[in-house]
Amino acid sequence: MTTVKEGHPRHLTARKKTIAATKAQLQEVITEVTEEMLEPLLDIMVKIGFDIAKPPVAGLLMMNIRESGGTVFHLGEVLVTQAEVKRNGQTGIGCSMGDRPDAALALACLDALCRCETSSVFENCIGKEIDRICRLVSREQNTESRMAALTQVDFHSMAEE
Repeated sequence: MTTVKEGHPRHLTARKKTIAATKAQLQEVITEVTEEMLEPLLDIMVKIGFDIAKPPVAGLLMMNIRESGGTVFHLGEVLVTQAEVKRNGQTGIGCSMGDRPDAALALACLDALCRCETSSVFENCIGKEIDRICRLVSREQNTESRMAALTQVDFHSMAEE
C-alpha cells in the first residue's frame, strides 16, 4: 500500500496551489481592504516567520492600458507600495495600489508562501482569515450598493409628468 507523506512532491504541489488560490482571492479584494481588516492576517504571518528584505516603500509606476484596438495607452503614474520578504530562502514580492504598507507586506508573505513549504495549520488559518476578509469586503460593498440604490432616480417616470 502506498501512502502520501508530508513533503511528497505531489502533496507539496497541491498545497502550493491552495496558497496560490488564497493569494488570488486576496488580490481580488485588496484595494477594498482596510488596514484594520489586515491586522489578524499579518499576526498569522508574524507567527510563520518572515524576514523583511525590503520594507514597504511607496513609489510611482506608469500605468499602461491596452485600448480596444490593441494600442497601449500610458494612463499616467499611479502611487503603489512595494515590499519584499524572505522565508526559507524563498523571496516574496507584494505590490498594492496606494500608500498601503500592510497590504504590500501581506501580499509579499503570501507570494513567498507559494514558493516554500509551510504547516497546513498555518495554511488553514490563512485561508480562514482571507475568507473572513472577503466576507467583510462583500458586506461593505452590498451596504454601499443599497445606499446608492436609495438615491436612484427614475427618469422614465419624470418624463411622463
